Amino acid sequence: MLAMAGLQLNWKNQMKRIKNIKGMKKKTCQIVQVMNLYHIQVCKICASCENKRINDRGKRVCMKTQKVVGQQDVCPVWEMSKGCQKAGIGGGVVRLKGTTEIIIR
Repeated sequence: MLAMAGLQLNWKNQMKRIKNIKGMKKKTCQIVQVMNLYHIQVCKICASCENKRINDRGKRVCMKTQKVVGQQDVCPVWEMSKGCQKAGIGGGVVRLKGTTEIIIR
């Protein structure tokens, strides 16, 4: 019976946390979107930049400014990554993870 009471209290605490998260105001920022050659919108943020690298500690680093940056950071030296430049070109396939088996053509 005590275990059930503990589970109920734990469940109620979890629900309170979820309500608190839902009630939090989201961080709003102006994200600029640019179009690539194939008319696909790309967000102008660090995640889509050609200059980002992951260092040996697992942190995202800008190769131009040598600063640790976040996913949605923006700087004046932003360049669209090769993958984002090719988005929308078509002709790609979806392969089963870890194999060469094609799932979707």
